[in-house]
Amino acid sequence: MWMRFFSALAALLIVSGSSYAQKTKPVLTMYGAEIPGYMMDSITRPGILIELVQKVSEVSGYQINYRLVPWPRAMKQASRFSKAIIPGLSRLPDREHNYTWIEPIIGAKSAFVSLAKPINTFDEGKKLPSVGAWRGTSHEQELKEKGFNNILSFNNVKQSIKMIEMGRVAAWYGDVNEIITRWNKNAQDTSLRLKFGQVLNIENIWLAGGKGMAKQVSEDLRLALKKVIKSGFRDELSLKYFGYVVK
Repeated sequence: MWMRFFSALAALLIVSGSSYAQKTKPVLTMYGAEIPGYMMDSITRPGILIELVQKVSEVSGYQINYRLVPWPRAMKQASRFSKAIIPGLSRLPDREHNYTWIEPIIGAKSAFVSLAKPINTFDEGKKLPSVGAWRGTSHEQELKEKGFNNILSFNNVKQSIKMIEMGRVAAWYGDVNEIITRWNKNAQDTSLRLKFGQVLNIENIWLAGGKGMAKQVSEDLRLALKKVIKSGFRDELSLKYFGYVVK
């Protein structure tokens, strides 16, 4: 009798444990980099992408830890782990199979920025002595694909701003909101004024997961992000960080 009781109890515990394991959601790690307005090492103003991910975590029920590292490392680490996510990633052909593409987050406007005169076309940019871009980003790749031979790529913020001030970088190509924020924070000569060319590209930046992310996890995050965006929370953050709504 007692043997039957303990056998039944053991079976019940196994089933209960298995059910609990199925209901327990995995802990995720968000990899990102310091990008003003988007991702920052700040408790009160961590950036639009981090605040969105925090809200997605709340809505989806997934615990998400955060790591800010240089952007190339963030992309590499996020692609390697199935329980990793990365916000703000452009969906390029050579990245397609390295990530799980969850959902677009926001549109990013790209343009040339210079001190001399507005640069409104890629052809104008090609004629310049040099064009700066962030190393390993979609902006650098876009310039390469368009045949630019005058690219200077950077991963150091202060160095890049100094090179623009000194005239060593004739124009910068990248996200408009980002360069404004970086310039206002790091430029030494406050009398200099940036001149913005026409917006040449608006690309969706995505919330992506690591290669091999479980379908249930990606679907849960996708639905949570759509719900967060639909609620108007993203637009509120856009006004908070950029002063206008970025779709």
